[in-house]
Amino acid sequence: MAEKIKKISENNLKLENVDEKFDVIDKLLAKFPLLSAAAKKSTAFALAIAHATEIIAKAANYSDRLASQLIAANRQLTLAAQNPKLKAEMLKYFKAVFDQKLDTIFIPPPAVGDEPEIAEAEAEPELEAATPEIVLEIMTLLDGIPLARRGDIISSEHHNSLRRAVNALARGIGASGEQTILNFSPDFLPVNQRLPAQFDWTVTFNKAIVPTNADTKDDNVKGAFTVQLPHNVNIQRMIVRGKRIGDEGNPSEFFVTLNRLAYDSPNANPEVIVEIDLKTNVGPFKESANAKSASLGSIDNTKFQYFILGYWKNAGGSDRFEINSIQIFCN
Repeated sequence: MAEKIKKISENNLKLENVDEKFDVIDKLLAKFPLLSAAAKKSTAFALAIAHATEIIAKAANYSDRLASQLIAANRQLTLAAQNPKLKAEMLKYFKAVFDQKLDTIFIPPPAVGDEPEIAEAEAEPELEAATPEIVLEIMTLLDGIPLARRGDIISSEHHNSLRRAVNALARGIGASGEQTILNFSPDFLPVNQRLPAQFDWTVTFNKAIVPTNADTKDDNVKGAFTVQLPHNVNIQRMIVRGKRIGDEGNPSEFFVTLNRLAYDSPNANPEVIVEIDLKTNVGPFKESANAKSASLGSIDNTKFQYFILGYWKNAGGSDRFEINSIQIFCN
């Protein structure tokens, strides 16, 4: 494998002592069979491993965060990291590279007169903000920026997609704008025009409660209210606080969702931005969930209206719940 990689990589990686480096990599990979097999199947993946090995061998301090970022920063490593077992083996491999605790493994020191390699490691704290999730989000958003060719009309989508990508990059280096927290009371209005009205949420000043007479198997309690969200912000997560009432059993369904509905397609199904499943909570609870995707979480008030839905469905004598508050975090 080393000879095959060497022919492609000598001009790309620009490593000193290339033969010795790849000998080290081969010996180390041999101790990680799953990783070694994957590297042998893909030249691009083997190159990615070689490059990441060189970087982490220079690091002054090992951290899981650094290794995770190395995995997420390279497309081949990122794809491979979707396999949990392979990802776990990568982390062990990178740690072994740095620790140099395995027998027969030798990473040569820098030549006399070279700039100390530790200078590169001092930059590691700057990487702490760029989690693998943010790196993947940045890659997705960059891929989504439309290409502009000569003669094309530059639309708002060009600008907005670029803006979303820049915001993600800013979060990646810890330079994003101040976070906005929006607070809402659970003012659930009836969704269906039906009688009796006892199947609607009972709403008071600071809470909404599943009514006591929802006691048959097919009963469900559904309510919603519109929310005004700042234009062009990005939804990060939503928090729902409430309390379980009783000890009879879980309802078949109970969730609170943040949704959007296109103005020009009122009969279409709403799209769920954030969904929080609450049916198994006991006593007072505080549950949160992130936006399902960056594109769904990007607020565009020119195209969509936004609303929060609360839905409880009985499983036959199920416990009731109350919702006390809902928070949405965005930047």
